[in-house]
Amino acid sequence: MAKRTSKDKPKQITTGVQLDVKPDTPSYYVNYVSVSHTPYDFTLSVAKIPSPMTQEQVASAQSGKPISLEVILQLVVPPLLIEGLIKAFIDQKKEYEKTLAQQVKNNEMQQHTKLPSPVN
Repeated sequence: MAKRTSKDKPKQITTGVQLDVKPDTPSYYVNYVSVSHTPYDFTLSVAKIPSPMTQEQVASAQSGKPISLEVILQLVVPPLLIEGLIKAFIDQKKEYEKTLAQQVKNNEMQQHTKLPSPVN
C-alpha cells in the first residue's frame, strides 16, 4: 500500500452560505419552544399556543394541568452549532432592540410635529 503524503490530503475549503428563501418556502408561526438534548444533538420542538385556546385546553389549564400542544416542527441541531446559534440570537436581539427604539422615537416625533386640527 502506498504511503499518503501531504500532497494527497484533500484541501480544506472555507466558504460562506447564502440562504435562498423562496415564496413557497414553508414558514411557521410559533410562540412556544421546548429545548432538549441527547449526548449527540440538541432538539428544538416548536408549537403554537392557540388564541383563543380550546375549551379542553382552558379546562386543563384551570385544573393546574399542562395543556397539550401539537409539535409543528422539530429542529435537530449538532452541538457544534449551539454557540453560534446563541450568538446569532443575541446579535439579532440587539439589532431588533435598536430598530424598535428607533421606531418608537420616530412615532414620538411624528406625534409632536402634527398640527392640531382647527376647531369650528
